[in-house]
Amino acid sequence: MESLYSWGRDKHSNDSNSRKMFPELPKSIPIHRWGTVEDIASIMAYLASDEASYITGQAIVVDGGWTLTRAGIPTL
Repeated sequence: MESLYSWGRDKHSNDSNSRKMFPELPKSIPIHRWGTVEDIASIMAYLASDEASYITGQAIVVDGGWTLTRAGIPTL
């Protein structure tokens, strides 16, 4: 089973206070928006599909590119 990491989920997630606590955060996310439940569900559906059968031992980060900006990698 691959691991899935998500930060900045939307108001429908268990982390619903993020929007209140960090209202300016989307400005620092390269795609400039909070993640949605659908963003997480789509990668989970893909990983459960036959198309992903050759993927093993991966940590897939679903965060709109936020981690890349923290690593000092420039974004567009």
